[in-house]
Amino acid sequence: MRELILVRHAKSDWPSGVEDKERTLSDRGVRDCQNAARYFIGLEELNNFEVHVSAAARTVQTWREVSKFFAEQPNVVMSEEIYEASLDGLSTYLSSQSAKRLIFVGHNPSLALLGERLTGESIGKFPTLSIWHLQVPKQWAFGSATTVNRLVPREDPNLTDSD
Repeated sequence: MRELILVRHAKSDWPSGVEDKERTLSDRGVRDCQNAARYFIGLEELNNFEVHVSAAARTVQTWREVSKFFAEQPNVVMSEEIYEASLDGLSTYLSSQSAKRLIFVGHNPSLALLGERLTGESIGKFPTLSIWHLQVPKQWAFGSATTVNRLVPREDPNLTDSD
């Protein structure tokens, strides 16, 4: 069984004069990362995942803010290929990976479209810091994945602070 967790970067700032690739997270984006960390901490054998992070500043910062709460760190690969990847580009990138447990931290629309292609589901929105956890029986075949979980941590009462 293979697993793929798609993570859209947290809410970013849009400062004028800053290139898209260099945009960082907003204050809300940084705060939301703690809720997302709770989901990942609850996974068994998190350190057995290989994490592929788009080289954009906001995705790098998202993973750094989420993973700082982990006792053990999974292997992280920075990827220029994930930044601005089309659906076909991201699909090709996925099929070239040998790891069976992957986390992709990237951007829309390609992340949501990849999840839709793998599951055959149509999800509509995939807001910032959405997490879509998939299981795939063998190869990364389109239409073969099942959804383990799909959530937006800031909207999930099980992952947010109750005070």
